[in-house]
Amino acid sequence: MTFEAAVAQGLLGDPTVLRNVVIAGSVFLLLANLFVTFTGCKYFNISLVLQGATLGGYAGWYIGDAIGDSIDKRSPLLNIFVAIGFALFFAFFTCVLRLFMKFLFGAALGVQIGSVLNVIWFHTIDITMNRSNPNTLGYIAMALFGLLLGLAALLSGRKSHIPITAWVGSYWVVQSIGNFIGNFPPMFYPFPEDAPRSVSATVRGWIALSLLGTVVQAHLTTFGPHPGLDDMDDIQLEKEYNKQAAYRSL
Repeated sequence: MTFEAAVAQGLLGDPTVLRNVVIAGSVFLLLANLFVTFTGCKYFNISLVLQGATLGGYAGWYIGDAIGDSIDKRSPLLNIFVAIGFALFFAFFTCVLRLFMKFLFGAALGVQIGSVLNVIWFHTIDITMNRSNPNTLGYIAMALFGLLLGLAALLSGRKSHIPITAWVGSYWVVQSIGNFIGNFPPMFYPFPEDAPRSVSATVRGWIALSLLGTVVQAHLTTFGPHPGLDDMDDIQLEKEYNKQAAYRSL
């Protein structure tokens, strides 16, 4: 069930309070991911932490919702506390296991692409796997795209920093704006419902903002100062350390 549907049915308490929660969360989501979209490559470590907090917050909200269902007591406070807890945990987890979080960064882009394709196309394909659940092909696409782009982000080094930060960050920017104006489809849209007309405009806005973020970051990378040693990938740091150790042993 979507957040808007739950509010409409009165399952999550006072709609005014919940609306304020959505606005506050959306403001954080907007500001954090504008930073990621346009400066993600330059400040990649910070972007990883922000992305970890974003993913954790989203996962925590829906996990809190599931917990409320299991105990038959929905509460916005439960959702909020679980979301904040997961956001902090994922942010800390990012600092400990940076390479794994980089994989998740790329995987997030794959899931986003698969989700959008499911909303506008995959759910309409009449094949056996889609007849019992129109989302089946979309879910498979999300998993495959997530795995492939996660591995690509992990193995490509700094080359992937600009595209994954620009495209993932811009998706969350569009998501936050959609939270303000409403009618933005959730990442796992409950088909066979028809997608709102705003979806096509949303997708175009995501693509346009992603391209703009890519251009801006490419410009900053080309004409700005070159990254220092602290900004290099962990693999590059290890190679540099081994070189220095070999030099000292001579």
